[in-house]
Amino acid sequence: MTHTNEEILALWARYWSINDKPREPELLISLFTEDCYYEDVPSKTVVNGKDEFRTFIHMVHNAFSDFQMKLENIHADEHAGFMTWMMYGVHTGDRPGKPATGKAFAVPGSTYVQFRDGKIAHNRDFYCSKDVAIQMGILSADVH
Repeated sequence: MTHTNEEILALWARYWSINDKPREPELLISLFTEDCYYEDVPSKTVVNGKDEFRTFIHMVHNAFSDFQMKLENIHADEHAGFMTWMMYGVHTGDRPGKPATGKAFAVPGSTYVQFRDGKIAHNRDFYCSKDVAIQMGILSADVH
């Protein structure tokens, strides 16, 4: 089935929000090219290709239960797209140097993508990682 680029972006958010361990990465990964580039700018995480992307998805879902991406706006043409969203989760899994706090977070963000051959070839996510860390109790709200 062929999707419009705006439909691909809507599926991007829907598939990020699936917390069904056996299916979670494959639906999202199916929206990307084999040689995809995915960058989570605030965390300085860059993944290249579907195998690295799969590992990143597992890391996110293992660290954050109830992980959700709720779309607010979508715009796409034949070459590129942009989304604004709210990201939600609960920090229930340990990460290197960041033990689970059990606290929830909700932060706004945006994503810029480039399309190639009906799939996402390039993805860059932007959000305030300081807000995430404060809400999860990793960083004090007094830090400037």
